[in-house]
Amino acid sequence: MVLTDSPDDPENLGAQERYRHVERIRAGAPCFMVMCRPKDPEAALRVIGDFDENDIFVGGAMRDTPPNFRFPPRTNAKAIELASGGGTWVLVTGRKPMDSLKPSVAPKRG
Repeated sequence: MVLTDSPDDPENLGAQERYRHVERIRAGAPCFMVMCRPKDPEAALRVIGDFDENDIFVGGAMRDTPPNFRFPPRTNAKAIELASGGGTWVLVTGRKPMDSLKPSVAPKRG
């Protein structure tokens, strides 16, 4: 997860929502992520093409990176570009089968 947009843009509802998520995670809320793949990874404005429907990714510690942070060599180029002015990241600590997180269905009252 990367957070680089400003929460002050009233037109960017997605950024506002993501800032609320980050605040909750910083306060100790559990973090689960769906891994999405873009239709075109090189597009300036990416659109979800597909996602991992089998696994959910578990988030751990958050890290803030300053502008021009030197990322490890295998970091995705698009992520580096997006966070060139600084960003917030949630480290992935594991993955679980999607089915393990589904709530159990309560029996019908009758």
